[in-house]
Amino acid sequence: MVKKSLTCIAVYKKHMKKRNVLIILLCSFMLLLCIGCLKRSREVLFDKDEEGNFVVSLRIGEEIQQLHPYYDASSNVYYFFLPAFVKDNQIYNDSFKLKDLTIDGKRVSLFNSISWEENTVYSISCESLEDQYDVIFMHSANLHSLFIETDSGNLDSIHENKNNEEGGSITVVSENGSIECNSELSRFSGRGNTTYRAGKKPYTFTLDTAQELCGIEKGKRWNLLALYYENDKIHSKIVYDMARYLGMEYAVGSNWVDLYCNGSYMGLYLLTEAVSVGDGRVEISDLEEENEKRNAKADLAEYEVKYVKGKYAYYDIEEPENITGGYLIEKVYRGRINDGEPFFKTDIYDFYFTIKTPKHISEQEIIFIQQYIQNIENLINADGEYWEYIDMESFAKQYLIDKIVLNNDAMWESSFFYKDKDSEVLKAGPIWDYDRAFGAILSDYTRPIEDAPNAMAGWYSHFYRDEEFKEHMIKYYKEVLPYLQWICEEGIDEYVNYISASLKMDNIIMSEFSPNETSCYESYDNYIRYLKFFIAARINYLNDLWEINSDGIDIDIPTGDNKYHLVQFWNGNECVGECMVRDGEMIDQFPTCDLDDDYVWKKDYTGKEYDTFIPIYEDVDLYIIVEEPEDKSSTSEVSDVSCRG
Repeated sequence: MVKKSLTCIAVYKKHMKKRNVLIILLCSFMLLLCIGCLKRSREVLFDKDEEGNFVVSLRIGEEIQQLHPYYDASSNVYYFFLPAFVKDNQIYNDSFKLKDLTIDGKRVSLFNSISWEENTVYSISCESLEDQYDVIFMHSANLHSLFIETDSGNLDSIHENKNNEEGGSITVVSENGSIECNSELSRFSGRGNTTYRAGKKPYTFTLDTAQELCGIEKGKRWNLLALYYENDKIHSKIVYDMARYLGMEYAVGSNWVDLYCNGSYMGLYLLTEAVSVGDGRVEISDLEEENEKRNAKADLAEYEVKYVKGKYAYYDIEEPENITGGYLIEKVYRGRINDGEPFFKTDIYDFYFTIKTPKHISEQEIIFIQQYIQNIENLINADGEYWEYIDMESFAKQYLIDKIVLNNDAMWESSFFYKDKDSEVLKAGPIWDYDRAFGAILSDYTRPIEDAPNAMAGWYSHFYRDEEFKEHMIKYYKEVLPYLQWICEEGIDEYVNYISASLKMDNIIMSEFSPNETSCYESYDNYIRYLKFFIAARINYLNDLWEINSDGIDIDIPTGDNKYHLVQFWNGNECVGECMVRDGEMIDQFPTCDLDDDYVWKKDYTGKEYDTFIPIYEDVDLYIIVEEPEDKSSTSEVSDVSCRG
């Protein structure tokens, strides 16, 4: 009996031990499940990357994206730039890799969080980190976020040469947190000419399959404009929207985004459709595709490029029977043609055109399109029947937009044209590249674009003298006036408000404005004031020029306030004159100096010549700039100076 009882007790203990193990396992499983659920519900986590650097991690769907901080050496502060889809200011410590994490000397225990505020510096340290970090958190709003990962994990090669490219992946997240795209990239590279050499570089990328991004019609090829030369960050968007308002056949879709590459915030960018042939882009016959079918090698780039000196360049490939289209060509100047890039030249005006499609063009195709364009140019030069071969509507709209915004590069570069298969007609568009418009280079809002440097050479001078063409242009001008009025009175402010949070983050990594604009203000708000001023002044000038005030829309020139700004004139280290100028008005008289050499008044920090079409919105120092022989004295006599106001 005793033996039986002992046996029962042993069995009971064994059963309880198994039960306890099961309970422990179940509790552990439930704890891990709870932790997993907590993590999935938490958007931003403190973390450490593989190299031991302090990062924060974002939860995007089921994936984790690590964000590296931006280090500002001038303030010794690290910045974390959080995307718009992050909905609260909580950051959690869910990482077992961070031991004894402290924020401002207070420990943040595991699975707890901190609430952060903007413009506040937080001192962060822990045993797992070598250094202490002074950190500021900033948060975007309204914009989609693009997360691009390159195959190399860095941008060194892409920043070394714009022709270098590599593959990668892209994730696009809307401002509400939905994943709109998760795709492989067949190509990611730099782009542009002058813009590529800037401190903030633009990029281009190609998706494996055509997709819609950020509310823009689907396609494979996309551009990311850095907006480096647009100190207002909005005027290219205004132009592209103007083209859509006018109903141009192929107007570039665009939207602002926050760009992250390999875990680093790159800044505020304008995502745009690439100017290319394809569904959702310029929808003409794809002659590149026809060439691929005609030739044996899968990669047409393996074929040799040949040159006919000073005339054209082409690929040594065969062409299909029908070579009448489609062609997408770009007007450029000779110095911008890359080695190995197909091109042709016209005989009368020496215009150079590069071939965008077909990218790999045969000799017979390049001869065909060169002769086709040459015939048009011959007719233009002879005042012949060139409208039989030119689409007046698209050319009038393109010309009008260039004229409204005073595009410095109009018909000089980045002017695109296309011709479809079996069509006799050349069309203008899509319009492209307006970072130097709206007074950035040509500040005289009364200037005719026909005689502007770089602009409207040859062809358009003839067009503008054609009464029928001019009537078409003025008709479209009247159609677009309500849009321009809205831009001045509401649109600019709406755009600025829309990008303002991202703009603050962008201003940290790009702390100085581009010095290449004529206006060269020191405040973003003053660039916006100047944009409004220029558009209003330009529209009122065109209303008077084309005598349509009676049925046009006059836009009020924005007025300044009653404060005054100090303008000082300097010759070397000597102040030779000064005056007070009412806010929003211009300097109308400058000191005259007794110098043998020509001189101009320039802003000291930009080297840009000041002219009387630039409103004064802030204190200004102007310096005499002269080119003198080394042994010549810089002394001079200066007359009195007076200023308006």
